[in-house]
Amino acid sequence: MEKKINEELLKKEFASQEDLRNHVSLIQTMIRDYEKDLYERGEYDDLSKNKVKDWRNKVYRIIQEHKETSESMENIDELENTIKLVHRQIGKADSNQQILGKSTLKLMGLNYTNTDIEKALMDTRKKLKESQRQEKIEGFLVLAALLVFILVCILILFDKFVSGR
Repeated sequence: MEKKINEELLKKEFASQEDLRNHVSLIQTMIRDYEKDLYERGEYDDLSKNKVKDWRNKVYRIIQEHKETSESMENIDELENTIKLVHRQIGKADSNQQILGKSTLKLMGLNYTNTDIEKALMDTRKKLKESQRQEKIEGFLVLAALLVFILVCILILFDKFVSGR
C-alpha cells in the first residue's frame, strides 16, 4: 500500500482540473485506508503518523503547484487577448492619425478644409461674445427701466397720500 501511494504521489502531469481532483481524491482515499488499516492492526505509531503527515503535505504541494500552473496559463491567455486588442487599437489609431494629419483634409460633401473650419469657428466665437455683451447691456437697461418705474410708482403714492391730507 505504501509503495502504491508513493507511486501515485510521483505523478505530476494532469490534463485538467478534473483529472487533478480525481487523482487527489484517489490518493486521499488510499492514505485514509492505509491509516485505518494501521489502526485496526494496532500498528499506528509516531513513524506511521509522520509518514501519513508527509504524504498529505505532498498532496497539498501537488495541488498548489497545479493551481499556480493553471493560473499562469489563464494569465497567459488573458495577456494574449490583451495584446491582440492593443495591437488592433494601435493600428486603428495609426490610420486615424494619418487621415487627420493631412492639413488639406476635406469634409465629405462640404469641401471645407481644416483652416476654413478654424476660421468659421473663430468668427462664431467672436459673434457669440458680441451677443453676450449685447445681452448684458440690455439686461442693465431693463433693470434701470424697472427702477425708474418703481420710483415713479412710489412718487405717485407719496403724492397721493401727501396731497390727500
